[in-house]
Amino acid sequence: MATVTTMSPRDVQATFTYVDLSNPTWADPISFPSDEEQRKNIKDLPGNQKPVVSREFVVKDVSAEIDKFTLETHGFQYVKHQTKVSKAEFADDERVKAVLYPEVIDLVKKLTGASYVYCYDHQTRGPVKPNANKEIPTENPVHFVHCDQSYDGAKIIALSRIPDKSFAEKVVQGRFAIMNVWRPVKTIYKDPFACADATSVVDETDLAPMPIQADERVEEAWAVGPNENHRWYFKYAQQPDEVLIFKNFDSHGPVRRIVHSAFIDPEHAQGYDRESIEMRCIVSYDQTPPKEDA
Repeated sequence: MATVTTMSPRDVQATFTYVDLSNPTWADPISFPSDEEQRKNIKDLPGNQKPVVSREFVVKDVSAEIDKFTLETHGFQYVKHQTKVSKAEFADDERVKAVLYPEVIDLVKKLTGASYVYCYDHQTRGPVKPNANKEIPTENPVHFVHCDQSYDGAKIIALSRIPDKSFAEKVVQGRFAIMNVWRPVKTIYKDPFACADATSVVDETDLAPMPIQADERVEEAWAVGPNENHRWYFKYAQQPDEVLIFKNFDSHGPVRRIVHSAFIDPEHAQGYDRESIEMRCIVSYDQTPPKEDA
């Protein structure tokens, strides 16, 4: 599979925000309602004001050695991928589901050798999506180190999102993963997306399960505490056809998850807003349903 063109690196000194795991209030469940009215002031909802600490890191630009970074060695990988969805169409959820979902399923299968991939959700960030109700904020880049699912949380997602529940039970008994496929809508300069090398993050000291109250459903992510040994990477000036694929969870892989965050590049802090679209996928390596759910 083709990879991204090599260029000279451009590293950035940046600040990352972590959960202060020494403060007992960090464990209060996050509130994440689906109701748009409730989400107007989502930061003020119960559990959403976490105690935090900041740390400085040099974020390394992968451009000069991009082939070195793979899902199985670092937990993330950049690949070249064109989509038939135009920039204007990223705002159209039905178009995205009809065209981009199948494209992403095919991409992930080819990259991983998976037998089954199910795109269960997507998220646009920035002004890519017109917002008729100006009181409801557009989803913005997340400047907070996190991992979308804990090991138990990944099972909750697979069991709740795969339509065929008996098949879902088989998926979680074998090797399965949850991967995100992150694509710029236009070239990224402001608020770039950084991944920490999976091998630099220690489960026992850096991660703690964090409940998420999503309406009536309780999910679980990783809260991430600081560690000076974390190694951070990004792709400078990431293009719309330079797709980042990363693991939130892998049940049996050599690396099982990464943590990630947006960060501020001081040179581009006042630039145009970042626009991106992120696909969320459940990946099975050893199960094939009678009929594809995707």
